[in-house]
Amino acid sequence: MRGGKGRGSKVGALLRAEFCKSRRDLNVAILPLALLVAVADSRYIATAQDGTEYTWPLVVANTLFVSANYLMPACLTLLLAQSMQRERQSGMLRNLLVLPVSFRRLAAAKLLAGLALTAVSSIVEFLAALLLFPLTGIPGLTVGGAAEAAFSMLFVNLWTNLALLPLLVLVMQFPRGMAAGTVLAFFWGSLGGMLSQHSEFLYRNPLSAGMALWPWTAESGLYFASAQLPIALTGLAVSVALGLALLAAARDRTPLRGKPGKGR
Repeated sequence: MRGGKGRGSKVGALLRAEFCKSRRDLNVAILPLALLVAVADSRYIATAQDGTEYTWPLVVANTLFVSANYLMPACLTLLLAQSMQRERQSGMLRNLLVLPVSFRRLAAAKLLAGLALTAVSSIVEFLAALLLFPLTGIPGLTVGGAAEAAFSMLFVNLWTNLALLPLLVLVMQFPRGMAAGTVLAFFWGSLGGMLSQHSEFLYRNPLSAGMALWPWTAESGLYFASAQLPIALTGLAVSVALGLALLAAARDRTPLRGKPGKGR
């Protein structure tokens, strides 16, 4: 029991360190800014298209869809990969041989910090939608609709974060994984978004399956069936299980160059 508590306390200490570092890191603004782009994009679509009556539920659904498929995957992968790369170059990973911390604990702390950043960014996204859409003439906002939107923006974005877990673990583990992982996340999200719009693949793709939490998907024109939530949850569970398995199997890696025994 004491060992388990010790592991938890070390991860907690690393998580607090991540929060302290994030206050001096402007890169963390990438994710909330990306979600603001999703809000602006949804408002632009409502302006650019004719023949569709855009209401609050519809523009919120568009915002969720753009965030989950086109913006969050690449931005989140880039942020966490860049953070781990910085540790390799000048931070904790250079000292894994002397510090009582493993790569797995450091990666777990960064993944938890990513979840916290996603939650904060989702709140920013909701507040931007709450201000922009009604002020620019989007009808249909009610107190209940605002509450549903706040819930959905938070949990759909967290869902996308968890669905990315296997890719995030792999990208953080390998020193040259940042560029490849970011490109892969972008294409996964973009291709999945193109295939899932107006089709039931929406709930087969783990990144966008969180849309099942938005009760107004039918009005948005996206494919909707109430029976899709169990399928979506199954896909999320598989992604999380695979990510945790990869994290548990990860080995400590240092950025030192050269062969062992060279004194470098």
